[in-house]
Amino acid sequence: IYIYLNNDGSFNRNPDWNSSGSYSSVIENIVFGDFNTGAERNHHDVFFYPTNRLITLPFRQLAAVDSIRLDGIAMDPEEYCISLWDGWVSLGAPVLDSVEVFYRHSISKDMAVSNWDRETYIYYNMNPGFIPGDVNASGDVDGLDLVFLVNYLKGGQVPEPLLAADINGNCIVDAADVVYFLDYFKGGFAPLAGDCD
Repeated sequence: IYIYLNNDGSFNRNPDWNSSGSYSSVIENIVFGDFNTGAERNHHDVFFYPTNRLITLPFRQLAAVDSIRLDGIAMDPEEYCISLWDGWVSLGAPVLDSVEVFYRHSISKDMAVSNWDRETYIYYNMNPGFIPGDVNASGDVDGLDLVFLVNYLKGGQVPEPLLAADINGNCIVDAADVVYFLDYFKGGFAPLAGDCD
């Protein structure tokens, strides 16, 4: 088996991992998932006036669909079916106004390889699953993240994940992160991803 990692939209010419030795095996399946849920995120998407009852979510290989609201009313799980693998929801009733889907998805998946005649292997993704300093999860590190961090420390909304607000990489979110962040915006060191469990 040859494994090529997608690095920001490109693949290396040489595999990042490959099987070695004289023994060859038959691969049954390759599955991706966040096995330790370290990079799992909550999502909430609203679809207005969809033309059919099949809703395709913007992510594939979902962790879970927690709830669905059809025209503002919570649906029972037996009123819809889902495919976590393909990232869709099929509704048992027509939509008059909107569908709200509350679900979980990981931005940093691990990989499991099962063999027909040998062991199963798990390759853990060591990417932290977030951008250090992207406190408001917008995809960018800017002044709004500093505001979000200060508001959190005053009792506001909790960053998701919390460690994105650990600006100095010591695995604790406190006022020292605000000082480090201010220094970064004045030309100091960039936010760090700590080695946290």
